[in-house]
Amino acid sequence: MLGTAAADVGVWLLLEHRGPWKREIGDCELGDSVARRLDELQARHPTLRPMLIRRDGGSETLSLYVVTTGTFGAVYHFDLNDSAELLDIDVDAVIGGDVTTELDARPLYLVCTHGERDACCATYGRAFYKALVAQQPEAEVWQSSHQGGHRFAPAVLYLPWGVHYGRLQPGEAGELVAAHQRGDIFAMCRYRGQTAYPRPAQAAEAWLREQQDLLAIDGVELVDQETLAGGRYAIQFRTKNAMRHRLVVESQLDTLGRQLSCDSEVPESPTWYDVIRHEAHMGRPRR
Repeated sequence: MLGTAAADVGVWLLLEHRGPWKREIGDCELGDSVARRLDELQARHPTLRPMLIRRDGGSETLSLYVVTTGTFGAVYHFDLNDSAELLDIDVDAVIGGDVTTELDARPLYLVCTHGERDACCATYGRAFYKALVAQQPEAEVWQSSHQGGHRFAPAVLYLPWGVHYGRLQPGEAGELVAAHQRGDIFAMCRYRGQTAYPRPAQAAEAWLREQQDLLAIDGVELVDQETLAGGRYAIQFRTKNAMRHRLVVESQLDTLGRQLSCDSEVPESPTWYDVIRHEAHMGRPRR
């Protein structure tokens, strides 16, 4: 699963929608003006990705979250009377850090339960969502629309850090919450990567964490990435002990075809990334 997280997402826009979830967000009954606004925001912010959210029980208002990821990630929460009030929110200012009054200190768990996209997400996602809610974590727990990677259901996002997991079991919900309360990533065998990174960097970061036993969520920082010839990428990271790591990864096309979702009829060959070189040296201490 390493290097399979949702990629290049710097901003998550999460809109509560209690009506039916269609296969694509644009087909849901959000209203033409809301759909246009989402398209406009994505055009202006290529790293922004919208998702729908919902949860059992409800309130009189709808929730809107704008979540920036990365080292200085933040969660902004707004209460809406209806979806159209999204038009009244200056999302550009929020992304730019010019709005601070709506900051929410609570992290978010998003469990994909989008059965219209894939039956596995509904089956396994709902079970894990219920187990996670029962743990009563100090975080907001929501069901979400399509996150990507159906074959890794249930897919779970932990924001604002942008940590993406797959194939979690309901019995692991308590351990997941405990790891995050310590500031750690849960078991590497469930880890898919950081959603702010492109896939080659995700794979390199996960490999480095495994090799160096670096579980602290903030223990590895992306410094630089470079595209090389021949499907290779050079990725540089800095760790808390002031070490600099340069990894070269090479893309590989899996020779074994496999179903990429429960509903797949034709096997496909996914791309994965192999670390072929690792260099480390002492750098400047992180501040």
